[in-house]
Amino acid sequence: MINSEYLNYPDCLAASIAFELSRLRSRRNGFLKNDISLEVVLIFMGFGVFNANNSVIKMDTWTGELRNGWRIKKGPSQLSPEAHGYLLALFSCYRGENDPSWANSLVTEVHKAFNNSLKYLKYSSERKY
Repeated sequence: MINSEYLNYPDCLAASIAFELSRLRSRRNGFLKNDISLEVVLIFMGFGVFNANNSVIKMDTWTGELRNGWRIKKGPSQLSPEAHGYLLALFSCYRGENDPSWANSLVTEVHKAFNNSLKYLKYSSERKY
């Protein structure tokens, strides 16, 4: 089931659809019953940017003629932005990418964690990526 509020946010909808398809596939094959494990798999399937960007809590404000208000938005991800940044850095190192173009699509919080993690992985590893 996909949250109907995600219909207004295409990136959140893409993350949710990828997650649910991954969940259906894993149930059919009888593995990965843990939602967090599924999120890790999504990163290595290429959907990590969508999930990572939707792990950040965002606040929208609105103003009308008679009233105004706010709304908090967070996507379906259960991992923190820092965890996504680290996992995306692992994915980048695994693929041998030093400066992947897709990293520019990350929101600020995740991009910062990605860069810090990438530096950590490069300098703490015996193997240079």
